[in-house]
Amino acid sequence: MIQTRENIVWVRNAAGELEAFDEERLAESVRRAAGASEDAVMIADAVAGAVFHYARDHAADRTVTVGEIAEMVEALLLMLGFDEASQQYGGEIRLDELAARNTVGFELAFYGELRQALTSALPRQAVRLSGLRACVLRLRGTQRWGVSCRRLAEEILGFVYAQAARARTMNLAVVE
Repeated sequence: MIQTRENIVWVRNAAGELEAFDEERLAESVRRAAGASEDAVMIADAVAGAVFHYARDHAADRTVTVGEIAEMVEALLLMLGFDEASQQYGGEIRLDELAARNTVGFELAFYGELRQALTSALPRQAVRLSGLRACVLRLRGTQRWGVSCRRLAEEILGFVYAQAARARTMNLAVVE
């Protein structure tokens, strides 16, 4: 389906790039946090629709950031009585997008960005990390997974776990 110009909402991702708002993708994300119950499925669709309509009608230039969407979803889930789901929704740190941001200082800059992302995620109880494989391949400058890629992935996970252990309040889920 092609959306009319008046119905397009843009999302600015962590790398600063714009992508079209995907209501179904947001609903699926909320469903994962809220569980598989019938109520959770209905709530996920309603929350995704509400966030889209709010962004379309009230956001400057019809552009929202990933962080703003997460805050809206958490607030809506909390208002609707899905306290645990709002805590579980938490934030997502896209490692591949962090790696894509850095062109100077590559690996060192990546760890600085990752530390900053984890620090800003401290108030949340749950944080999901995704894009590890793509991140490692980008940092290594290769298209094939090898021994050095495995070592770098282990180093990144070790760094993340060490940061989470220092925070003592964060539950991590590493995807991919």
